[in-house]
Amino acid sequence: MDWAFHAPPLPSRDGNCGKYPSTGLKGAQAMAVTTREPSKRIDVDVLNPKELFSRQIHYQIPRFQRRYIWSQEKHWQPLWDDVRLIAEQIVGDGDVPNPHFLGAVVLQNVHTGVSQTQTRLVVDGQQRLTTLQLLIHAVHKSSSGCGYVPEKPLSEFVWNEPNPTDENAEHIYKVWPTVIDQPSYEHALTDRESNDLNAPILLAHEFFRDETEKWLDAEADDQISRAEALYRVLTQLLHLVVIDLTPTDNPHVIFESLNARGEALLESDLIKNMVMYEAERTGVVKGTQNADWLWDFNDRWWATEVGRGRLRQPRIDALLHQWLIMRTARRVMNYDVFLTFRRYYTDEPKSPIQKVAMDIKDVGDIFRSIETESLAGDYPLVENLKLFLYRRKVLQNSVVIPVLLWLFSSIVPEEQLIKSIRALESHMVRRMIMLSGTIAHNNTFVELIAELHETDPDRAGDTIVQFLRDKDSNVAVWPTDTEIEDAILNNDFYRVLTRNRLRMLLEGIEQGLRTSLAENQEVPRNLTIEHVMPQAWQDNYPLPPDVNEDDRNQKIHTIGNLTLVNRPLNSTMSNAPWIGKREEMKKHSTLFLNKELVDDEERFAWHEGVIAQRAERLCEAAIKVWPYADQL
Repeated sequence: MDWAFHAPPLPSRDGNCGKYPSTGLKGAQAMAVTTREPSKRIDVDVLNPKELFSRQIHYQIPRFQRRYIWSQEKHWQPLWDDVRLIAEQIVGDGDVPNPHFLGAVVLQNVHTGVSQTQTRLVVDGQQRLTTLQLLIHAVHKSSSGCGYVPEKPLSEFVWNEPNPTDENAEHIYKVWPTVIDQPSYEHALTDRESNDLNAPILLAHEFFRDETEKWLDAEADDQISRAEALYRVLTQLLHLVVIDLTPTDNPHVIFESLNARGEALLESDLIKNMVMYEAERTGVVKGTQNADWLWDFNDRWWATEVGRGRLRQPRIDALLHQWLIMRTARRVMNYDVFLTFRRYYTDEPKSPIQKVAMDIKDVGDIFRSIETESLAGDYPLVENLKLFLYRRKVLQNSVVIPVLLWLFSSIVPEEQLIKSIRALESHMVRRMIMLSGTIAHNNTFVELIAELHETDPDRAGDTIVQFLRDKDSNVAVWPTDTEIEDAILNNDFYRVLTRNRLRMLLEGIEQGLRTSLAENQEVPRNLTIEHVMPQAWQDNYPLPPDVNEDDRNQKIHTIGNLTLVNRPLNSTMSNAPWIGKREEMKKHSTLFLNKELVDDEERFAWHEGVIAQRAERLCEAAIKVWPYADQL
């Protein structure tokens, strides 16, 4: 909906609480806003909290809204600083300061029964209203014991009078947040038990309560006048522009148009809004019917941000991004997820919205299992999948996730599934060994998804092996055994790989060295990387005549000189001579990586020649664990 305002422009969205642009409005001046349809008029008022909350009213934040995300640095602290400064001005000289503008909220009237509490949907501005309620309640709790008794307690701006004829229990609250925040909100206002004490709502309430108590206690003899000043600020001197829509306006469309511009909104918020809108439009849900089953991503695991640097995003957004790549077989940019989703839903042969939503939910369960490395419990390939999911996570490879979502959401025979994950893992690990870059690597897996779309799931593994083997460009090539051998013999992995990746490589080689008769097939993951010839080699490992210092310093970081031990053994051996290290490992280590080190009783020295020989043996094990295409 496009609006032509007969007033200075209103600030958009939920910005910071601290300093807002002035609208030039004073008091509760009423305005009229017209749409481009001459017959429609939208009421706009400038209201203070007393006018907003003193009557029996229930402001309901609809299910398509985002969770509460405001924070101390950007929002709570600036708001409190402004409230405190106005209160101090009142206490200091008694003058009534100018009202402080908090921004705009958009509400929509909801048809309610005669016996029910009047209700408004909060289409926009829910962060402001929730924060304002938390602030008012926190000040009420902190100031209630200081002796100041206002005509109307602050609690009456938070709670409605009980209405015995209204069966909706949540109508007791003036503001009622979206589903994910309701337990925390109830806890903040009633001290009911909460499972998430780090929820932003609880932290906001605690912050405002602590700040209020500190400010009141700063002048112990003047607490009553300070409490009275806070009361005046909170009820009369905070102003909001309130836009009141009619029941016939579409809140989903308005929400999207308000939030698709200006401060970035989560792509998942817009998609959720569209899912709910389509569900209501097509009759999947009706009226106030609970539709949470359509969007079951309300716990905080999905809200937790993942990724690195500027690419960090909540897990729900990461899921939707990967799901769209998997379903469309096209590259999707992070900033284009919602528009891609809308095109997918409207341009493709149309599926009912509940089918699309259930697909996202089912694939979301798989995505969560991949991220938490728990998918193996649902499949017969327990060890293969456990190792694969662990190694993928160490490699921080997210571009392969759409392929995994396709594999685990399709009916792929066990043999082909094993072949698929072995091929994918070999391709990823071999490229890591070659120190190959990942630029444009995501295009490779988008192309693979397109190939799988044209493939019978019964041949998924064969398709993946053939596709990866045929890639000959540097950004996607599958390194051969010869190339891997050269890299393992010469690359100084300790200096060029992260510790996690190098440890994972050594763990895999250890697994390759173990026989089927070994008592324990599972390699521990809490070991440390040890240089057999230490980095400080000068005292106990003399240079042979044909080796220079630079060559040695490079050679000691290659795989032939590296092993795994537990931390106490690592500390014990430190820079010890070779014979001493050999005896310690013989007594304490059970790894196959170390058995061949200590079994040769006639090896009295550790030098470059032995390091190269060992690297060749470890290379054979690595090739067995991560075979090339023709061995799968």
